[in-house]
Amino acid sequence: MNEVDDTGTAVVRAGPDGKPAAPARPGRGLGPRRAAAAPAEAAAGGAVGWPATAQYAVALVERRRSRSRRLLAWFTLVVLLPTLLTALYTLFVATPRYTSDFELTYQTYRGPSSLASGLVQSVTGTAQSNTVDLGTIVYEYLRSSTLADRLDRDLDLRRHFDASHIDWLSRLEPDASRETFLDYFRSRVQVSQGLGGYIKVEVDAFDPAFAQTLAKAIVTAADGMVDDLTSRARANEVKFAEAELGREEERVRKARVALTEFQNRQGDQDPTRAASQLGTIVGSIEGQLADARGQLTGVAGQLAPNSPIVVQLKSRIAALEGQLKSEQGRLASDRPAASGAAGTVGAAAAAPYSQVLNDYQALQLEQEFAKNAYMAAQQGLVVARADAATKQNYLVDFIPPDLPEHESYTFPVEATVTVFLSALLLFAFGSLVMGAARDQIMG
Repeated sequence: MNEVDDTGTAVVRAGPDGKPAAPARPGRGLGPRRAAAAPAEAAAGGAVGWPATAQYAVALVERRRSRSRRLLAWFTLVVLLPTLLTALYTLFVATPRYTSDFELTYQTYRGPSSLASGLVQSVTGTAQSNTVDLGTIVYEYLRSSTLADRLDRDLDLRRHFDASHIDWLSRLEPDASRETFLDYFRSRVQVSQGLGGYIKVEVDAFDPAFAQTLAKAIVTAADGMVDDLTSRARANEVKFAEAELGREEERVRKARVALTEFQNRQGDQDPTRAASQLGTIVGSIEGQLADARGQLTGVAGQLAPNSPIVVQLKSRIAALEGQLKSEQGRLASDRPAASGAAGTVGAAAAAPYSQVLNDYQALQLEQEFAKNAYMAAQQGLVVARADAATKQNYLVDFIPPDLPEHESYTFPVEATVTVFLSALLLFAFGSLVMGAARDQIMG
């Protein structure tokens, strides 16, 4: 409570240093520093008048005014200045930009394949399933320096983006390094992946026609990259099919030469027909021998053993038996031909027809297998070339690049309001943090 002296003047207690203390107000507590000083003031017992209290109030008002001025300065620096600069830039400095956007996805095609093509693919390894995420590959390619360099060679991107009519904030540096050019390219070509597997691309340029041209060039380059992913595999498949066809062709030629040489050695174009004729001869001899033996049996009980008829029949039977044995030896024998004389015509002629037929049929079978393998190799080559000529992976721009008609990113009102609200939120958050920190320090 304030005190009043005998003359009616209000007094307050002062500390040992003689400085007046502010009078206590109802309903307002003292801070820790003032609360600590209060007992000292009471102990000192000094009293000063209200004029000193008025000076303290003036100092307090000046301090609040100084705080308000600092707050206004920070508000001007954080909120008003960026907003003003944004408005001036978008109204008078910024170069209009145009955006051509498109969306694309990828497709994989595999035509019906025959058994021969399946065998070729199984050998070359092209029949294995593709486990690579093609969408991720396309996404990374659209943001790569490979695409940026290719488009720079084809469209001279540096000359377009470092033109003198472009404002200095949006312009590419004329002597920009490869890394700087890549960062600038990524800022002008923005790529995003959708949940459905499609890819959305937004291309910014300072001319609407060039924006569409650049977008179309990106689609063409990405489509070529996707097609090149399997071009090497398809080329290897064709190369293998051609080599396989060459091997089978050589096999057919060798089989034909071996069969011709065998026929020349035997002196017979068709040993099968000769063996059939020889079998007919053997059967005829066996029939004649059976007749002769029957006649001999019929006259043996009527004539003497030395009778001319009996002697003649026995001679005929012996001759037929010798001829039958000789022809049967030509037809089949259990004794293999001598290997040392295998290359002579006489030794080849002396070989039994059973062995001749076995060798002849083996050569015929080899020639037939060689022909079938050659036809399969021909079919495999045709299929491999057809697959190589057909694109198996390709891009589909289901929303093609459009020709922009209106400017983008140059709306002064929207840009200014956006910057103002963002700066205002930042200023409010900073003010709250600073106020909380000051209260914590002051207690």
